[in-house]
Amino acid sequence: MIMKRIAQTRVALIALVALSTAGCGKGPSREESPSADAGEIPPAVLALFRKISGEGGALPIREVREKAGAGDRVVIEAAIIGSENPFIERRAAFVIGDPERIETCDELHADSCPTPWDACCEEPDTLRENTAIVQIVDSDGRVLPVGLRGVGGLREQARVRVEGRVANRSGEGALVINADAIQVF
Repeated sequence: MIMKRIAQTRVALIALVALSTAGCGKGPSREESPSADAGEIPPAVLALFRKISGEGGALPIREVREKAGAGDRVVIEAAIIGSENPFIERRAAFVIGDPERIETCDELHADSCPTPWDACCEEPDTLRENTAIVQIVDSDGRVLPVGLRGVGGLREQARVRVEGRVANRSGEGALVINADAIQVF
């Protein structure tokens, strides 16, 4: 029980770090966003970028949080928003958010914000309930040590459909999805 609690706390802290770096003007701008070097990306990761069937089966993040448990297969449609730096550096992981429930900087500040995908003015509870971390893991469940910005069309504000399983480490602090397929719109 204690180990499970420690793991949940660790996931929550990672999510909070990813989300709490919010603040207009400090992260990479739309023009400065670096792209991943496709030569460094394992072929197995590139194979995940494909069209996902079952178009009517995608659920919003909030609903997945309420209904799905660890190990459940899910399909989520969202956008890469909600954090100043939604891509976790040198890790195959990124933050997605529900654009219907999260107000981003571009909606609040128009073109004056260099990180329009950020949600720096959103309430922490709203962010927690409407964001998730998508990660690509190896056969041992460890997040792959490669960045994903630019891979398969992934970029800030891109709409994505993700199919995968709710990670065992998901808890009240963070919804974590181990991706089996990613479709970029």
